[in-house]
Amino acid sequence: GGPEPHSLLALAHWVMRATGRRRSLVRVRLPYFRALIRTLRLPVNPFFLDYVAVNRVDELGSVIRYFGLKPARLEEQLHYLAPR
Repeated sequence: GGPEPHSLLALAHWVMRATGRRRSLVRVRLPYFRALIRTLRLPVNPFFLDYVAVNRVDELGSVIRYFGLKPARLEEQLHYLAPR
């Protein structure tokens, strides 16, 4: 584990690699995404968009201190997603 901030895009790539699936990913700025959701009348909670848009970082060591869990490198722990 360690102080390794990762983007949602990086997480999506790791999951796609681990699952053996490929998808096209498109980066869309939040204001345009909100407009698209309104235009297409998609059932997306606006609070979800705000949650995803906020940078969520906590102090180092808080996971160990509060939960007793030792962090591990994310990309090394996705093996369970591999197709069988």
